[in-house]
Amino acid sequence: MAETISRRIWVLEEGQARQERENLPRERPFTIQVRAGRERRNATETTRTPGHDYELAAGLLYSQGYIRSRHDFSHMTYCVQEAGRQEYSLLTVALYAARMPALPRPEEVVIDGNSCGVSSDNLLAALGARAPESLPAGPVLPVRALAAQASEVPVGAAFFDAAGELQVARQDVRPLQALDKVIGWALLEERLPLGPGVLWLPGPADYAMMERAVLAGAPLVGSRGRPGSLAVSAAHRHGITLFAVRDDEVWLYTGRERVTAGS
Repeated sequence: MAETISRRIWVLEEGQARQERENLPRERPFTIQVRAGRERRNATETTRTPGHDYELAAGLLYSQGYIRSRHDFSHMTYCVQEAGRQEYSLLTVALYAARMPALPRPEEVVIDGNSCGVSSDNLLAALGARAPESLPAGPVLPVRALAAQASEVPVGAAFFDAAGELQVARQDVRPLQALDKVIGWALLEERLPLGPGVLWLPGPADYAMMERAVLAGAPLVGSRGRPGSLAVSAAHRHGITLFAVRDDEVWLYTGRERVTAGS
């Protein structure tokens, strides 16, 4: 199935109107179901751009804590109707575990017996309990190389190795799911933690994206646009170099030791 669909649109410019055709990202419903023993649970119900569904499922289940490696599940299967036709809107992941795993969750703040939600400190502490013990030290890259990579990254998420070679790039109508596909690719290829290289986010770094980057073991994380404060805090706590390319300039928020100012 094509990842885009063509639609006729209107373009308004300088008092003139014209019609053009534009390729829009295809968006379809998608449910990821987890099976452990006799238990079944819907891990997420969402929409996505079709393609790389196994990677999306692997990356999302890894970030949620259902699986830790490729060896935690036996197979993935799409739903099959009575006529034998596959429906690509439901994907079931069969875990080896006999029971559904308990998912890690940050503790809620309780004051006078009333729950007040999750604090920033508890959110960061819960991530720290799941994060890899240490990140790879390198690579140390010149700022010009990072700016050049930014021009090569398509709309979506991507990972470059230490030599600057593009290893994987994925797109999705939902930016976070594009990142899940990249991490899922790494899990299925048994390349987690990501190790030396640069993980490019599919948008400005927010906490959900940085959480995935931390769990994936990415030492350098780049994006376009200003990151959120919790994303910067998470990067600082875990020794990640977080930067953004803005107007052809590289803005460093954490981890200055991995980036040189020279060419």
